[in-house]
Amino acid sequence: MAPKKPGVKGKKRKGGTCALACFAVLTYIVAIVLGVFVALGCINSSSTIKGVYIAELHTNDTYDFSLRFGYFGGCVTVTQPSMETSSSGNRSSRIATNCLVSLRDQDLADVSESLWEGLDLNSRSTTDYVQDQLNTTLPIIDHLQDDVFHWPVPVIHVALFTLSGAMLFAARAGSSGRRAWKGVLVLILVLSAFSLALSLATALGTLSSMNAILEGSLSRDELEIGDGLYLSRGNTLQVMQTGLVVVVTLFYVFMGVLFAQRTTEGVPFIQMFQSARAGWR
Repeated sequence: MAPKKPGVKGKKRKGGTCALACFAVLTYIVAIVLGVFVALGCINSSSTIKGVYIAELHTNDTYDFSLRFGYFGGCVTVTQPSMETSSSGNRSSRIATNCLVSLRDQDLADVSESLWEGLDLNSRSTTDYVQDQLNTTLPIIDHLQDDVFHWPVPVIHVALFTLSGAMLFAARAGSSGRRAWKGVLVLILVLSAFSLALSLATALGTLSSMNAILEGSLSRDELEIGDGLYLSRGNTLQVMQTGLVVVVTLFYVFMGVLFAQRTTEGVPFIQMFQSARAGWR
């Protein structure tokens, strides 16, 4: 007697499971990358990491000074006139940037010295100007990092998400008939819930804190806090934090569907969803 060939429904179900698994792996990787960028932004002078920051303190005068900071590090950028003159007789400007991995728990005088010494400034007047601006802005950033934007929240989220995701993949491949499997699944659900909650807390906390600091709503991006000194929000970081919440949520949804497919209790829900989707077409 010839073996039965798998039906069309079986092939569709297998193909759907493979697609869900691929989406789950993709969202898992993307969420980890986003989480790392959010937590470790502004620790390096590369354009990608330097552009991910919580807020920026800057001036718009002779040297265009700016100091950006993340949960750990910070980057100072100064636009200074070049000592070389072009053929047309005009002097071009030169942009110098220096970043520190961490501004936390350090003497502000040492931080200031490390920042301006790495800029390779071309004149004494520029050096004096940068030193004065650092003496003004570093205490503000020190207060914001210590009292407003706490680093453990995004870091713990990345750790919990990485752990819970790896455990979900391992549990999905394991046997659901064992007693220990259900206990492990409960632990994974707890870790996943905390991970999702922390990603949401990071995004909402940064958004609400910046709104309060800027004395306005989301539409306000900049506030003058001193004589020619402005504070502006890091829009790139906030977009990444929102995207992180979305991607983390999608990952847990995909994994939930994959787990429901392998249990008898979850089959009716999957069939109901497939019937509803067929009716919408």
